[in-house]
Amino acid sequence: MAFVTKTWKDRLVEYAGRRKLKNVATGEEVLMDVSRSEGTVSQAGDAFSAASMNNLEQRIKNEFDTVNSSLGGFTPVIDETGKITGYKTKAGADTVFPFSGGFNGADIYMSGTNSGNLSKTELASKGQYFYGFEYDDSAKKFTVLYDGTYSYMLSTTSSYTSLYINDKLIEYATKNGQTTIYNTIELKKGDTGYISSNNAGQFAQGYLRRIA
Repeated sequence: MAFVTKTWKDRLVEYAGRRKLKNVATGEEVLMDVSRSEGTVSQAGDAFSAASMNNLEQRIKNEFDTVNSSLGGFTPVIDETGKITGYKTKAGADTVFPFSGGFNGADIYMSGTNSGNLSKTELASKGQYFYGFEYDDSAKKFTVLYDGTYSYMLSTTSSYTSLYINDKLIEYATKNGQTTIYNTIELKKGDTGYISSNNAGQFAQGYLRRIA
C-alpha cells in the first residue's frame, strides 16, 4: 500500500497575538495584543510547524516505500482444506506470515451487466479474488472445490439478481422487495452455480465466501 504525503503549510496572519475581547454585559469590544509571559522555560519543546509536519510525512513515506519494496506483493499459502494459512513474499521462498482468523480461503465475486442470461464476470480474476472455486468463463459458472458453509450476498439495482446452485434457484434479490440479501448455504465439492439477472442488459452482482 502506497503512502500519499500531505504538504502542510504554516498559518500566515498580520497580527499573530492579537485578540478581541468583548464585554458581554455592555457589548463593548477591545483589541488586545497578547504575548507569552511564562517565567523560566525549563524546556522549549518542539514547535508545531509546517516544516516539522512535512518532515514527519516524508519519514513515514520512506518507511512505507522500504517495506513495500522488500515485500513486493503477497502470494497466499492454501492448505488442503482450502484455508489460507499465511502469505509468502519475495523476501524469501520460506517467508510465511501465518494468522488464525480473517479471510479463510474460499471467495468468489461476480458482477456485470447481463448478456443473454448469465451474469458476466468483470471485476474478478482467478488468483486475485477467487479462492476455493474454479470458474468457467464461457459458461459463466463456478465450481466449488471444498465442502463447507458459505455466506453469500445478492444485490440488485433493477429487476432480479438470483443465485443458482446446480441449476436450482436458491434465492433472489429484487428492487420490489429485498434489494440486498445476506444468507448462508451448505455446499459440497463439485457443486456448480452462477449469479444471474433475469433480463439481458440488467445489472447483477453477488459473492460467496466460505466461513466454516
